[in-house]
Amino acid sequence: MLLSLQAAARDAGDTIALIAGDRRFTWRELESLALREAAQLRSFGFGRRVAAMTARADPDTVIRLLALFEMGVPAWLLPPRLAEVDKARLCRKTRACERIDQVPRADPTGLLAESEEIPDDERALVILQSSGSSGPPKSIVLSRRAVARSAEASAAQLGSRADDRWLACMPLAHVGGLSILTRCLAARGSLVLMPRFDQEELALLLERERVTLLSLVPTMLHRLLDLPKWKAPGSLRAVLLGGAPARRSLVERARRQGVPVLTTYGLTEAASQVATQGPQDDRPLGETAAPPLPGCELRIREGLVEIRSATLASGYFPEDSPPLLGRDGWLRTRDLGRLDSAGRLEIFGRADDVIISGGEKVNPLEVEAFLEGLPALDEALVFGVPDETWGQRVAALIVPRADASFTLEELGPALREGLPPPMRPRLAALTGELPRKDNGKRDRSAAAELWTTQLRDVPGAGGDS
Repeated sequence: MLLSLQAAARDAGDTIALIAGDRRFTWRELESLALREAAQLRSFGFGRRVAAMTARADPDTVIRLLALFEMGVPAWLLPPRLAEVDKARLCRKTRACERIDQVPRADPTGLLAESEEIPDDERALVILQSSGSSGPPKSIVLSRRAVARSAEASAAQLGSRADDRWLACMPLAHVGGLSILTRCLAARGSLVLMPRFDQEELALLLERERVTLLSLVPTMLHRLLDLPKWKAPGSLRAVLLGGAPARRSLVERARRQGVPVLTTYGLTEAASQVATQGPQDDRPLGETAAPPLPGCELRIREGLVEIRSATLASGYFPEDSPPLLGRDGWLRTRDLGRLDSAGRLEIFGRADDVIISGGEKVNPLEVEAFLEGLPALDEALVFGVPDETWGQRVAALIVPRADASFTLEELGPALREGLPPPMRPRLAALTGELPRKDNGKRDRSAAAELWTTQLRDVPGAGGDS
């Protein structure tokens, strides 16, 4: 598999490559548009340094990104939600960067750029912002080879079919969305773009476009399953569920409803997937553990997941940032996990999210699983807030079900019955929606920062002993 648009045009020229609303582009049409875009960028003097661009979920972004791939120019993908002042601040950190957002789009009938195929080697392909789960977001450099090896490993695990259509409802500025584009490029599959997630629109697109592959975070799947009378279309052969540890209850519910859910674990520093269930896995209904992808090694040290793979990032950007890998070539993550006897990985959350209250460690995912199991509750987000006596107190944002009446007075008795004292949220607030990052993940930092003043004591939650 070669990350080359020109090779894709030779191999599958008249095959549909991109679907965006009512617009359809073949691989040959994308090649023509991207080479004209490359000529446009060069005519404006760009192409000698890293190209920073806002990555939206639209055809113009895909064409410009593919143009940079063909030029051999690293693309620094900036999230659309990032404020302009923050984009400027990022780019001022290094002279090796130039903004290309203001360059006009190329005329579709304009001149073609002369371009030669660039091998999948160690030169940088993209620079992505991390999700910021462990402190400020970092700019992570992924090489052409790392991204290509990631696409190959994914195809080896999931299989590859000539009629595959992979729907992307995740931002292209994040590895979860970008990797769908690069997998389609490598396998000559079709990319179905969805500008923003909406469960009703997603259900229509899955059926109308005969989508075979789909990537979701747990909240997206939860909302899709809540649609009345929705059934997975027969074309859908795999739904990758990642971005956060999968609840066993959610996986069981999806599989009971005929949704071919495969749990996956990945991260930006590893060019997306690291461990993913295969379509033929012989697994119990609610099983969430996943085997490593071909070529990926996993180990657990002090409870944290460590990874060694050809898909790992080259480092951080700018180049004077601290090293990403240890001397032995292993990447140490902040994810808590374990390997079972078959070497399959199960994730329990992030070490940075663990709440320490009165010397007791509380994993917020366990508390969330309990809360979301209560009949009147839809979702919950658990986090720690500072406390002079206990160090931290367990707090929760709670989303009641739309058809349920629920008050905090009802929460205390349920907590006393179902959770030991250290795990019980003593502070809570009701809300209609949880705070989220632009990739769909729950945002604990925002919850702790924005909701602290609105938290109330939970009556009857019990003593602190």
